[in-house]
Amino acid sequence: MSRGLGLVARRLQEVFAKNPSLSFSTSELCHLVYGRGLIEKKHRVAVLRALRTLVRRQEAVIWFLVLQHEKTDTEWFGDRCAGRPKAARRLR
Repeated sequence: MSRGLGLVARRLQEVFAKNPSLSFSTSELCHLVYGRGLIEKKHRVAVLRALRTLVRRQEAVIWFLVLQHEKTDTEWFGDRCAGRPKAARRLR
């Protein structure tokens, strides 16, 4: 049985709580959570899983935008982000 949110999920929750009107790329979230210079695939996967956990437990409402045909990071938005594009979808 789970004992609550993990370290990565708690840090992500703090990031979105402190900056509700900002958007973040996946790489930026990894740097904010881990604070390292080199971000590996395992860090990106852990952040994405933690985002899904936050949404599944109804701890946060998170929106995302993936640019089609671009090799860029996914953009993540908090629920109160005023600059959220209309094409953004809600993470479920």
